[in-house]
Order: sequence, then structure tokens, then C-alpha cells
Amino acid sequence: MRRRLTAVLLVVATCHTCRPEETPGGIRLLDGYKIRRHSSVDVDAWSIENDRGLRINCSIGPGGPEADPKKRAGEYSWHKQQTVNGHSVIIAMIPRGKKTDYDKLAEYKRKGSPPGNILIISFLLGEPKPDSSLDCSAKVADSEEIADMLLMILTADPSKGFF
Repeated sequence: MRRRLTAVLLVVATCHTCRPEETPGGIRLLDGYKIRRHSSVDVDAWSIENDRGLRINCSIGPGGPEADPKKRAGEYSWHKQQTVNGHSVIIAMIPRGKKTDYDKLAEYKRKGSPPGNILIISFLLGEPKPDSSLDCSAKVADSEEIADMLLMILTADPSKGFF
């Protein structure tokens, strides 16, 4: 009986990181990542983190997409738009060395890291809230972190809901 209870508790304790239906928007996490929910006034906010230092900051709410090139003209080294899971998605990169408002925020500070090198992914949610978006952004150290972020965030399906 004790072994069975221990096994059940272990499964319950680890489900938050292993079952996509329990992550915001069904985001599928890569091994070594966990989700941490944050409090916010007008948006749902959370981060996806690993022990190596990558922290992906995500929020869903009104205000339009973070990656909108019209809002941040001249800040991106590149941006692309594509349809993913039926939603328009914008991906943009603030280049290494480009100082922006992100660099003033604690969650974008990484020891020994220069300004910039911020990857932003925005899902445009449309109806019934045309100005709502799912926005995820992170200061990325290298191409492996870019790949990790893309592989996880692009699995989001806003129709599955968030928190």
C-alpha cells in the first residue's frame, strides 16, 4: 500500500511537466524544462525555464502582438509571419548588441550577456478578441536555445485554452 501511494504521489507531482494537456495552450515541453505561473493584472503570465539559464516569458491578453514589426520598427534584424495551428504567428529577432526596453527588465538579464539577442514569438488570436495575442520572448544565448524555444512555443494551440 505504501509503495502504491508513493508511486501515485510521484506521478501527481510530475504531471505538470509531462502532460501537454496541462500546459498553457497544450505547449509540449522539451526534457529539462518546467513551467512557472506568474501573477499579473490584465494578462495570464508564465515562464518556461531550464537549469541552464533560458527563461521564456509568456503572456496572453489584450494589447496586440509583441512581435508586431509596426510597433517596434527598426528593432528587429529579421521577422517572419506564418500560419500555425490556424493562427497567424509572427517571429522576430532583436539582434545581439541592440539595446531595447527588454534589457531593462530583470527577467531578460543573463550574466555576461550583451544587450539584445531576444527572440519573440506572437500568436495573433483574432476573434473574439481581435487585439489579443499570445506573446513569448526570451534572451537567447545560442542557436540551441533558439531551436528549443521554437520547438516548444510553436506547439501551442490557443484553442486548447490557457490557465
